[in-house]
Amino acid sequence: MLARSQALCERTGWKNVTLVRTDALDYRAPRILDAVLFGLSYAVMQNGKRILNHAWSQLRAGGCAVIVDGKTMPGIAGRLLHPLVILEMKATVLGDPDHNACADLRSLTDEVTVEEELFGAYFICQGRKGT
Repeated sequence: MLARSQALCERTGWKNVTLVRTDALDYRAPRILDAVLFGLSYAVMQNGKRILNHAWSQLRAGGCAVIVDGKTMPGIAGRLLHPLVILEMKATVLGDPDHNACADLRSLTDEVTVEEELFGAYFICQGRKGT
């Protein structure tokens, strides 16, 4: 992914992109961050809550963290499909469809909004860091 991203940056002439390969818990941003995005990644992180806390500590006051990910659908459809979802997740990305990323974000701030998409199978959870 890094090689493809680097090629894209070179092809488009983007000079304001820095690509880094490191463990998320070891990463220190060169300056305070305005925002952090977990895009379809939180469910597959072994130390998701620790990584979120680490990223949060690098956000400026007023900055935001956004988690976009999949989850088990609510209601009867979710209960019926749950065994299939577990099989799919284990066969592909080893993610946890029952994770509660929004609760992890709520443990850091009261300023959290959540949107559900595709019948509740995906969510966008945004938290803003207070002053």
